[in-house]
Parts: sequence; C-alpha cells; structure tokens
Amino acid sequence: MKFCKIISGVLIIGVILSSTTMIPPTKVLAADNAIYVTKKNNGQYVGSENSQKSLRGELLHGEIYSLEDGTLLIKTLPDVYEIVQKRTAKLSDSANINAIMNDTSISQDVKDDILKRSQQQAAINNNSATVEVYTPVSSGTTTSSSIITPMSESSSYYTYVASNGRSYKMKDTLVSYANLESPECEYVKGINAGSISDGITSFLVDIAGTNTYVGIFTTGLSIFKNFLNTMGARTYYGAANDRAWFRVKYDLWTKWTFVDMTGSGGWATGAVTEMVNKRSIVWYEYFTTDIGGNSRTDTISYNRVFSSPNYTSPQALAVQWAGGPGWVENNISMRVNGTLFVY
Repeated sequence: MKFCKIISGVLIIGVILSSTTMIPPTKVLAADNAIYVTKKNNGQYVGSENSQKSLRGELLHGEIYSLEDGTLLIKTLPDVYEIVQKRTAKLSDSANINAIMNDTSISQDVKDDILKRSQQQAAINNNSATVEVYTPVSSGTTTSSSIITPMSESSSYYTYVASNGRSYKMKDTLVSYANLESPECEYVKGINAGSISDGITSFLVDIAGTNTYVGIFTTGLSIFKNFLNTMGARTYYGAANDRAWFRVKYDLWTKWTFVDMTGSGGWATGAVTEMVNKRSIVWYEYFTTDIGGNSRTDTISYNRVFSSPNYTSPQALAVQWAGGPGWVENNISMRVNGTLFVY
C-alpha cells in the first residue's frame, strides 16, 4: 500500500555562480513512497539528504522498502532502516507454511499468528491469501542468503533511547498478509430484516476505542433502500428467511516489536501493532417484496487504510510492556448492526 504526496509544482531558479562558489549537496525531496539512504559501518541504513551519495528505495508495503540492488529494509525509527529478509508462502500451501513454522529466525508468537490465519482462510476455502514474513538480518548476512540467523542470536538490532535516557536494543518483525477474506458475517435475519436494514447506511470501524463511520454507498442510501431501487420493488412484505450478510476482503500488516531485556539477547515481545487495508466488502441481501423474494449482491471497493495508533512508533510501549504480557493493539474491528468482525 502506497501513501503518496503529490507535489503540484517545482520552482526552478537559475543562478549564475562564479568559479569560486561552492555548490552545496543536492537535498533530496522524496514522496512518502521513496527514501534516500546511506549505509553506516555497522550495516544500518539512515536517511540522507545528499542525492549524489545516497541510495534510493521504493516503498513496497507496510514499512518495507526495496533498494535498487534488491536489499530489503524496514523502517524502525525516523530516518533509520534495518536490513530484513523475506519468507513468502500461500496460506493454503502446507509445505511452505510448515517451512515457516520450522524457521528459527521467526519467533513463536509470529508463527502462532501465521498458523491461525492459515487455518482461518482454509476454513472458508480462500486459496489466494498469501503471507510475507520480514525478519531482521545480522549485519554480515545479505537478504539473498539462504543462511538465516536465528533472531535470538542475530547481532542485528537498533537502539531506542527511552524518555528516561536508558538505551534498549530492539528488533521488528513484520508480517504482511494479502488477499484475506472474512467468513460470512450475517448482520440481520428474519421477518423484520428489511426494516432493520433500512436504518443501516454505514459500518463502524473501531481502532483502539476510536470510532470511524464509513458509508456503505456513495448515494447515502440504506442497504434496504438501495436494494429496492435497484430491483424496482415498491413494497416490503418480509419473510422468515429474509437476511443480509457481508464478507470483507482485506490486506493486513502486523508488526512485532521485540526488546532485549537482558542486553545480551534476551528478546521479549514488547508490542504488537497493525495496519489494515480494507480492499472491498461484498454485501448480500435477500428480501421478500411485491416482486417476490429476491437476492442481490453489491461489491463495494474501498481501498481504505486503517492503522492502530502506535503502528509507526511502538518503541515506548514496547519497552514499558516487554516484561509483562506485551502491548497488543491489533484488534481493529468492523461492526454492522450487532455483528462484529475483528481483522
């Protein structure tokens, strides 16, 4: 998912310089989907303002960037990027999922989440869902290497300085899921289904207690009114088998932030945060009207991104909660009438 800022115009000013005038380095003006970085001696990449000496990276998704040579980076702190390696699999591919389960560079918490998602998608026969796992790479390991250093032993980490001045070693693992689908979510049923649906014009997205209402149709019509207008019906009779339900299609990025509690590789999960791209929702309706019992399907594309509050900066909470259960805010949800779906 790309976040782009469009620069509408560039003012170019020509200046005649004498032969003794020093020309300063060109400052890079990058959109949010591109970065310019230089590599430090410790293998870490940092943001650069010198276009003549920097490397360009393109945003792939989440907070993963790809340099021109294929090196993959994850953004950890402002203008700080770490090398990561990628494992990818279809969630329906048991062989590749088993390989991920046996990968010592991936923590058990992450493996449990991947296995859960794989089982959920198998239950609804969704064979198109995929997973990409991005894990830290030690400074001596390249992203193309088949040698994967276990997270507990890897020397790759970044340093976060807390508000109290104490420094912590930290790592991030990002899991990118694509083409996920929800199960069938029924939100109204029975003889009064049409009347109830007539009051539903939007769905509710809850992100850490912050509610956002999203309209179902651009026309502002309720689900029921849209059904009547489209089908050409005038009178609603209602029947016991009337019902309406939906399925959500979405992408999901879940990030685990680990804290070295001992200073020598005692890694603990500190925070779990996430970002959702709500790609589309398929709305199904069956109502009994003056033209009989009729069904209709509406597929509405949204491509709208929702992010948990600390997705881009989880470090402070990770430090605070690493010694306990960890800070978890990966519960972005959608509600229609009384039906709740958690991404």
